[in-house]
Amino acid sequence: MPKRIIYHIGDISRPGGMERIIVLKANWLAEHGYQVTMLSMSSLVESFFPLSSKVKMEALDVFQGSVYDEKRNLWGP
Repeated sequence: MPKRIIYHIGDISRPGGMERIIVLKANWLAEHGYQVTMLSMSSLVESFFPLSSKVKMEALDVFQGSVYDEKRNLWGP
């Protein structure tokens, strides 16, 4: 049975450094036999960086209509 890994991230569609590193790690792990799932807090599930087809994407959409969704800032205006 392959090992399973879940990455929990706010918004994978952003071009930030943390997003890039998580995508690089997820791609490597998926290509080496791990079951990798990316769990996005936003409704956007398309990664800004190239993501392996072996990585599963899920969206929780918990920020819809919130300050985070409007401003792209978790801490508010």
